[in-house]
Amino acid sequence: MQRRKAWMSIVVAAFVIAASDPSKFYQAVPHRTPDIPTSAQPIFHQSSGDAKQDLRTMLTNGYELVGYSAFNGREAGQKGVRKQAMKVGASDVVYLEKYTETQSLGAIGNTSFSRWGAFSFVTPMSVRRYDQLAMYFRKAPREGLGVYPRPLSDEEKAKLNSNKGVAITAVVNGSPAFMADILPGDIIIAIGGRAVWDDDSIKGALDAVRGKTSDIEIVRGDDRIIKQVSIPAGAW
Repeated sequence: MQRRKAWMSIVVAAFVIAASDPSKFYQAVPHRTPDIPTSAQPIFHQSSGDAKQDLRTMLTNGYELVGYSAFNGREAGQKGVRKQAMKVGASDVVYLEKYTETQSLGAIGNTSFSRWGAFSFVTPMSVRRYDQLAMYFRKAPREGLGVYPRPLSDEEKAKLNSNKGVAITAVVNGSPAFMADILPGDIIIAIGGRAVWDDDSIKGALDAVRGKTSDIEIVRGDDRIIKQVSIPAGAW
């Protein structure tokens, strides 16, 4: 009587072969609108290849950054990114990926035993890995000055001889700041005579001048400039 037995052996590196999941790497950032899940499909924007430039472009066009997923792994593609965008209520996504390496995972082997002997078949396994960044956006409220500030660097503080001021990284198209020709790279020193240096001081200064035309003191290069800006009481 003939007897036949078959079995499968798999030899791989010590990690699971699975598509990368953007939700596991999601990081929220401070933003003004609530995260409300949506069934609407997000719009994907082609990356320029420069994440910083992509961010500036979206901010300039009136979007706010809700959060991002940054990781290295198998290509996630739009499916996983789309799912995370809908989960946090993002309307738009910029997705950037860059191939880094092809990584060997060992081999899959199949061995069969019969009265004629053992036969083995081995297939090498590998996976292509990518640096990936997905940035999730939605339209920002059209209110306030319409700028995205950052704290001053130590070098900027030393040049100004002051701890006070904020540097402008982006100006929203059509905003009061845009109409007053405030530019990215400008440093705002004061709004309506009140010094600014962080989000709270900016909010306090803007609240005091809403519905009015106010002087905004800026530094551009070596020049100090006064801009008159009308800040609406509501949306612009």
